[in-house]
Amino acid sequence: MYSNGTEHSELLGDTSKRNPSWMTSFVMAASKLGLFVTVMLGFALVVAVTCLVSHPSASALAMLALVGAALGVAVSVQAASPGFRTRRCAIRRQAAPVLPNPMEFRDASVVGLLNRLGRARQARSRTAARSPYGRFHALSHGQSALAALERRAIVVAARAEYVSLFLADLSEPASRLDSEVARLRSAEVEAPSPEAGGAYGQAATWVTERRDVVRRLESRRTTLLATLEHLVAVLESMPAKLADLDLRRIEESDRVLGADADQAETELAQIDAPFAESTELQIPSCS
Repeated sequence: MYSNGTEHSELLGDTSKRNPSWMTSFVMAASKLGLFVTVMLGFALVVAVTCLVSHPSASALAMLALVGAALGVAVSVQAASPGFRTRRCAIRRQAAPVLPNPMEFRDASVVGLLNRLGRARQARSRTAARSPYGRFHALSHGQSALAALERRAIVVAARAEYVSLFLADLSEPASRLDSEVARLRSAEVEAPSPEAGGAYGQAATWVTERRDVVRRLESRRTTLLATLEHLVAVLESMPAKLADLDLRRIEESDRVLGADADQAETELAQIDAPFAESTELQIPSCS
């Protein structure tokens, strides 16, 4: 479920390196494109092999080679077609990404949120596996949206880690730079000469700019962590939502079946009514 390391491309929003393997996407795309042609050629290949086994001859061997070549050409054409590549890329985008390994991160908040992200996926998988509707569970139509949320969470986590590492390497946080600015401004006022005062003033300007940048980065880190918290909270709510939706579908089916059963009992009572009335009639005696 996890991969090692953090990709720099994820800072730019590119999570393609966390896509499933090319073999998986190739097989899935092949199963959805040109399936009829492939099946027919495979059937013809089986027929050719049967003919070669039952009546070995040069013509049967030639037929086998021809059908095999046609099958190879068909598969190659499908694999090279733009539609096939588009389908394969779409499948890779819709599939669940490989989650980063939390142990590769240094920011404690990011590590905790990534651990929650992994547990949310595990809980969702277990709930989907227990669904009475199998792979047609309540969230089956939203797998691509869930994958997009996970990809977004990976990007946000990478950016939060990037900012956190920079802030951790600073010798002084913004709160301590405030006192540094105040010291330089005081030195500017108390300088023994205009030149010294001007130098102190320039230093105070640069420290003030540095302090403002650090504050913006600290604010940006807080925003990124809040965004990641939001994404993880949404994904953590999916197992409960899945179970609730499936149960509501079951109860709705019970309601429909119950209504059908009540209607059937009413119709049966209407059918039985004449017979019930006939048993209550007084049959005259023959004597």
